[in-house]
Amino acid sequence: MFPGRIPALFRWFRFFSLTSLLGVLVAALVIIHFYRFMVIHAVNDLSADLNTSTAKTALHFIEEDLQKYVDEQNRRTRDQIGQTLPDPPLEKLIDELIESSGIVRVKIYSRDGTVIYSTNHEQIGNSQADNPGFTKALNGEIANELIYRDRLNPFDHETSEDNLIQTYLPVVGQQSLRPIGVFEIYSDANSVVESAAKTQFVVIPVVLGILLALYLLLLSIVLRAKSTIDRQQDTILERTQTLEILSAKLLNAQEEERKRIARALHENVAQSLLAIKLALENRLRLGDKSSPAPLIALLDDAIEQTREFAIELRPSALDDFGVIDALNTLLRELSSAHEDRLLEWQFELDESDLPLPLKTIAFRIVQDTLKNLFDETEADKIRVTLSRNSSNIQLTIKENDNSYHFAEGQRKDDKQCKAAIVSMRERTVLSGGQFNTKSNGDGTTENIAMWPV
Repeated sequence: MFPGRIPALFRWFRFFSLTSLLGVLVAALVIIHFYRFMVIHAVNDLSADLNTSTAKTALHFIEEDLQKYVDEQNRRTRDQIGQTLPDPPLEKLIDELIESSGIVRVKIYSRDGTVIYSTNHEQIGNSQADNPGFTKALNGEIANELIYRDRLNPFDHETSEDNLIQTYLPVVGQQSLRPIGVFEIYSDANSVVESAAKTQFVVIPVVLGILLALYLLLLSIVLRAKSTIDRQQDTILERTQTLEILSAKLLNAQEEERKRIARALHENVAQSLLAIKLALENRLRLGDKSSPAPLIALLDDAIEQTREFAIELRPSALDDFGVIDALNTLLRELSSAHEDRLLEWQFELDESDLPLPLKTIAFRIVQDTLKNLFDETEADKIRVTLSRNSSNIQLTIKENDNSYHFAEGQRKDDKQCKAAIVSMRERTVLSGGQFNTKSNGDGTTENIAMWPV
């Protein structure tokens, strides 16, 4: 894990979780509030329509007696009204109306807003001139209001023990088309309100459940993303550490290669040149005019050694003819040098199929790996294949070294990778490719290097 990554990811995960939960809660509150608002309005509209029909029916039932009673009460003062008992015939009609319908209470107002009749006799004589429902009805309109239990009635400024719907209707006189009073009824709205409440008790948990499910889904997505990020960062860290190790190995290998070349130059070419120099000095000093053939042989030997070093460092064929020809030349030379071993090769691509940076890499991998296999293993059958498909370029070196074995199809990890193909793996990874090794059931091992196209 990267230093400091756990606290940073934890803070990020905690922040997202808390903000998502807060967002879900806010959304739930908004949805619940909006749903309640819509339900209340739907209940109000439904109750108002039903109660308006009931009020009109009731008014029609007592209209004639009601008109006479209102006309008579409009000629009295408020004090006189408060001291007068309700008209018995009208009260009898209203009682029959209440018994035969869902009406709970009835009120009748005079033109000036005085309560001239109420099923609650204590309210008779009270002034309701500032009652918005009365004012609206006196102007010829119909007013409705749903009163919830234990909530203040905005029309009458009093609380109710039940859920009631009140409706105000104008009372039109017999001789005039203008309202002479207002007729108000209260109907029981408990069934409608309770039905809406039951619906809320079903809908709200469902909404909360859906939002909770969405939150859990978001949380699972975040957890999955966090897990993916963890894996990717672990992979990056692992590759970084691998590259550091391989870079160190490569530097050591380069230094060893420099030492080898320096030692070879000193022990071979330099010694040959020194021998030529001493022989020439001796011939000049003695005036020896014999044949220079020995010196020429020494020079030829020094030239050949120099050419071999140059080819080993950078084959001229690689630049002059391309990697395919250079590999063919290399493999023919190795095959001739190791006649006791079977070396085969097959190239399933053209020169143009290999990107320029990979040409040298592929050549060096084949050169170093085969040298190591010939020098350090018992493999007597080696096959080199270089191919390309739509997605990658693949270099496979198949050999039958049986110094150790693996189960069929098993891939070898870094610790199991034989020393002979370490350089192949290092060069592949450092050049941006992927390397793996697998053992087959026939005793052969495939060392595979792949680079994306």
